[in-house]
Amino acid sequence: MFNFLISAKVYQAGFAAARGLLSIMHPMRIEIGFLTMVLAVATLAPAVVLAAGGPVAQPSATKTYTLYGDGTAGQNGWGFTANTVTYPGPTLYANQGDTVSLSLFSKDGMGHIFVVDWNSDGIKNGADVNSTQFSSTTTATAFSFTADQTGTHQYFCSLHGVGLQKGPLIVNATGGGGTPSSDNTTLIIGGVVIVVAIVAVVAAIAMRRKKP
Repeated sequence: MFNFLISAKVYQAGFAAARGLLSIMHPMRIEIGFLTMVLAVATLAPAVVLAAGGPVAQPSATKTYTLYGDGTAGQNGWGFTANTVTYPGPTLYANQGDTVSLSLFSKDGMGHIFVVDWNSDGIKNGADVNSTQFSSTTTATAFSFTADQTGTHQYFCSLHGVGLQKGPLIVNATGGGGTPSSDNTTLIIGGVVIVVAIVAVVAAIAMRRKKP
């Protein structure tokens, strides 16, 4: 929206200047009206292109995962199923702003606490969040959190530690769009289109005047 407003102001100024030039150079109002319409179309096209290339915010979503925890030495780790437990555990992915919803099970029947370790120091502290303790092999414990910190982080079990149960959590940055350089390029292209249109109109008027 911001880029569209900028482009609208730029092209409105060019359009007004072109119309003023035409009104001075040609006395026939009907021809001025036709040429004005042509310039309006030429002016609108790059403005629409710029608006389409502007930033588009990505809506947040909910990422859902099922995790099984096992703290038994030799088969320790996390897995999406009870038969796929590995150390480190599987990677959890999310985009910034997403809600990550987990269904937590204990494969070994022991207690576990899932911790989101934002600073990856292996300790539950600061902004880290955690689930309640869970130990059921058949009934899921629900836990959700907001992925508000971008980058590569980790999750672990605070009862068994990162040495037995951990895995990566990757949060991708969202939003953005065209960079300032691409916006400037589009503005330049739009300006060139306007100039070419004005030159073409002036040339057409000159040729009409030369006719007997």
